[in-house]
Amino acid sequence: MRIAVIGYSGNIDQSPVRELGDLCLALGKQIARLGHSLWSGGRDGVMALVSMGAASENGETFGVLPYDADEEIVRPCPYVKYPIYTGLDFQMRSFVLLKNADLVISIGGASGTAIEIFAAYSYGKPLILMENTGGVTQKIAGWFEQSTPPFYLDYRKSAPAYIETRVEDLVKYYV
Repeated sequence: MRIAVIGYSGNIDQSPVRELGDLCLALGKQIARLGHSLWSGGRDGVMALVSMGAASENGETFGVLPYDADEEIVRPCPYVKYPIYTGLDFQMRSFVLLKNADLVISIGGASGTAIEIFAAYSYGKPLILMENTGGVTQKIAGWFEQSTPPFYLDYRKSAPAYIETRVEDLVKYYV
């Protein structure tokens, strides 16, 4: 299974990413131990932490990288084994990432993560929102507080969304 993890970018030693370090490392390790491939945006923040976890277990890590007009090429974090250079901007490369996913897990995040959440839903990709991780993931999870899972982002029911708190509880989705 190809599992995409989306979420905050930024320095892994600074808030809000720092507080999610243990969760991200455990998630990356779990994905690799179960023989799945990890897909991410391949850069810093949540992407780097889950890739670090997966790489520590010799997992396959793919990074779908954007083109940045200020740089000749955006470099992947050191834990990405298979960088995919798209030549696309940050938003468009997210669509390549999501098209390659069988399952999407969201951790925190800002506007780029919001785009990815809605794109995953539009593409019919099952989505797991990690509760208590802040950002847009937490805001969208809050929409469903009074509902029974699975949740749907709109009336079309393109793909189910689930809310989980613990990495250990994600195994049931990796079938």
